[in-house]
Amino acid sequence: MERELGELRRTANRMQSEVVLLRSDFDDARGDIDRRWEEESRLQKTLHETTLTTCEAESYLEEVNTHLEEAVVELSWARKEIRELQKADLLGQEGREVGTGGDSGGGDQDERALLYP
Repeated sequence: MERELGELRRTANRMQSEVVLLRSDFDDARGDIDRRWEEESRLQKTLHETTLTTCEAESYLEEVNTHLEEAVVELSWARKEIRELQKADLLGQEGREVGTGGDSGGGDQDERALLYP
């Protein structure tokens, strides 16, 4: 009986040691889970911020694109007006040349050279 009691005590001690090891493993696993949860939360926050930044950038780019499209239209109209003014100026110059014997004073030509190279 003494022998069996000693055997039971050794078994109980081994089991107690295993329980301590299992609790340690459990605590380590819980700590790992907590760290991973914190990391996932941080990554979710970063993803959310990145998504917001991307949406803001897309909105800004759409706005810039709209302004560029408007500028292209305005530039197109300005070019058209310049061409019309150049044509009118050339027609006026031809009329002056016919009416004045070909000499328009030269000053207008210098200005046109600067405006319309």
